[in-house]
Amino acid sequence: MEFYQQQALEAKLKEVGNTPAKADVEAQYKKQIETTLAALRRTQSMMLDTVVSERNRVRTFNMMQSCLRRLNDGPRAAILCEHLALTARQPEIALAAAAEALRLYQFLSREGGKVDPYASNHLMSMAQLLDARFPDSAQADEARSILGRDLISKRQLDSAIAMLTKVKANPGTARYLAGLAAWTKHRELHPAKINAKSAESNQALALLNESVAAFAKMTSKDELEQRTEVQAALLILGIHDTLGEIDAVIASAQPLLVRIEQKTMPTGLAPGTELQVLETVMSAYIQKRDLQAGPAKLLAILNKRRDDPQLGDSTRFLQSTALRIKLQLDEYLKQGDAAKPQYQATRNSYRQFLEQIEKDPKLPLKQRVWLGSSFSGIGDHARAAAVLSLVKAPAVDPNKKTSDTPDEEIQLYRQAVSLRISALRQAALSEADANDRDKSLAVVEKELQKVMAEPWARRNPALLRDDIYLQQLRGVTTAAGAGPYPAGMASAPFCGPSWRRTMP
Repeated sequence: MEFYQQQALEAKLKEVGNTPAKADVEAQYKKQIETTLAALRRTQSMMLDTVVSERNRVRTFNMMQSCLRRLNDGPRAAILCEHLALTARQPEIALAAAAEALRLYQFLSREGGKVDPYASNHLMSMAQLLDARFPDSAQADEARSILGRDLISKRQLDSAIAMLTKVKANPGTARYLAGLAAWTKHRELHPAKINAKSAESNQALALLNESVAAFAKMTSKDELEQRTEVQAALLILGIHDTLGEIDAVIASAQPLLVRIEQKTMPTGLAPGTELQVLETVMSAYIQKRDLQAGPAKLLAILNKRRDDPQLGDSTRFLQSTALRIKLQLDEYLKQGDAAKPQYQATRNSYRQFLEQIEKDPKLPLKQRVWLGSSFSGIGDHARAAAVLSLVKAPAVDPNKKTSDTPDEEIQLYRQAVSLRISALRQAALSEADANDRDKSLAVVEKELQKVMAEPWARRNPALLRDDIYLQQLRGVTTAAGAGPYPAGMASAPFCGPSWRRTMP
């Protein structure tokens, strides 16, 4: 009767909602729970001295654990459920009790963000019970996932994989964990040959592909499942990249690229994940020497996600791309004449890649400065100067003191000016005809004089260096009349003490 009175008060509490009567009903409800629990404990003590039917015994324990949960006494409720799971004569009751104990111990083992060894041990016991006694139940699959995670944490990777591959219903997460364990095993067994295929890497890819396929079949996925699905795809991409499988990198990245373009990546991923995917795919295109069709798709994604803080600063992506190509070009140079065709082809493809970026009329200031620097890096100084000339001086804030530290926009403008003067000088030096070269240097010198009228320019080391170079080059050209450098000198003379004295 006490339990039924408790249920009646629970229903009444729901009816009153947030009305003023709630406090009074809530107090009655809590008092009734304690009264019910006291009555149930007396009943339990009497059960020790008399024969009680299995049905009444189960009902008593179920009512007790229900009251304990309502009083937030999870540990005692879990122990009662575990007791029922071990002693119930009917399999369906034992299964339900074991599943409830599993859920309670799972919460208690991590309550407050701290590991509870006692609850963790009992959690594993209930999981093992479900796996062994009820292998075809949905609860057993949940138990196997818990056991698999525990085995991974203990570095028992083979056992973890075996346990996780037994999961039947919705195996996406379990296969992901098994694939992660297999890849971990590959890294541990082959530290010196991590970039080479192995039985473990093949197993990891097979399990991860099963995970992605399983997630694709699900009609609805919660936030954790969506994130795990993407993590499985990211790990597949990372494994192919580590193994140097270029075509597989590009193929496996396509679903991720669609997500990035459509801005449907799940929350909770590590910051910078989207740009890292783009960088990985771009690296694969560079290795294939495809700097046109493939990269054009990536640039389209960047343009679509422009100014999106979630994506991050895409300048980093462009800079990492330039660095990879530079390393590739440097490698070809080391190989000498034998690699000259590859060097020229890569250099031309890179120029076309930069030209694709240049077509963007809304190119951000930071990326335009980078673009000009990149054109200079491949010797296209005239193009670099043209790109940098589009960087205009920012509007002056009359309330800002001139002594204040310049903001990013001003710093980028000054950097662009410095790079443009250097590019103009280099472009002038590339003129084949001595007279044309002399005329071009005169134009550069005139342009530099305009720039040096600004106070900040007179303290800029790069501009001061260019000023010295131009004075020396103009002097040499006038004296020799045959070229920018004295006879026997292959490049511009190093600026010695006079340059250092010019420095502020």
